[in-house]
Amino acid sequence: MDVAGSLRARFVGTWNLVSWKIERPDGEVRDYLLGPSTVGRIMYHPDGNMCAMLMRPDRPKLASNNVMGGHPKRLRPPSKASPPTEGPTC
Repeated sequence: MDVAGSLRARFVGTWNLVSWKIERPDGEVRDYLLGPSTVGRIMYHPDGNMCAMLMRPDRPKLASNNVMGGHPKRLRPPSKASPPTEGPTC
């Protein structure tokens, strides 16, 4: 196994978000994309795919309490508070 493959293998699994901030080169901390209490998980699969889920813990609740029901316009605000990411890793 090459160095890149060995390093990639160390990341395989599910990881919980501990903290997240955007810091500029001058040290200024920028606005948190999803707020200062963002929660999330990232999963790395051995085949090179990944999936990340980040969300605001205070995101708006759905009136129906059912993500499969309701009007699409009413689903937008909660979904903007939890953008999913998936795809191949490096």
